[in-house]
Amino acid sequence: MKIIQKSSKKSLIIGAAILLVVSAASLSYYIFSMNGSIFGWQLNQADPVADSVISPTNTVNLEPATNSQKQSGSDAKTATVEKDKAEKTATTDLTVGFTTIDQTKDTLRVRISIQELISNGTCKLTLRKSTDTVTKTAATYATASISTCQGFDIPTSELSKGEWTVDVTVTTASTSGKASTLTKVN
Repeated sequence: MKIIQKSSKKSLIIGAAILLVVSAASLSYYIFSMNGSIFGWQLNQADPVADSVISPTNTVNLEPATNSQKQSGSDAKTATVEKDKAEKTATTDLTVGFTTIDQTKDTLRVRISIQELISNGTCKLTLRKSTDTVTKTAATYATASISTCQGFDIPTSELSKGEWTVDVTVTTASTSGKASTLTKVN
């Protein structure tokens, strides 16, 4: 009977120790990872902006702005507006990539992704091998989050066997993008 009681006490002590370790780990995780946000606890972290606002040595000038200050504000506003206008009229590059290039018995399928939403664009596909060139065009198509070319299905009868350079150029009224790869036609 005594043997059972000793192992029972030993199991109870081990269980309590495990519970204590798990509780301490959970509390540490809560405090350091969650910042104690459920109860509004926050770790004391220095905030230089808040410290400078609260500091009694800093004062706020409530006097009306001087002509020099007004001119500086006006100049900054004009520069910001001009910068925004320049950025809106600048041509940006589209990110274009190949999603599929595969060959069935009689067709080479090429699919393109464009990492922006565009609806009025043109895709030009050019395949080159030595002096042979095959060119196809398609319109762009906007999906929910990206755009794509409407797809290219090139009959293999137009292509000789071997390695071809595949270029695609996507253009809109104000943007363009290009991607290139190699593919083997069997």
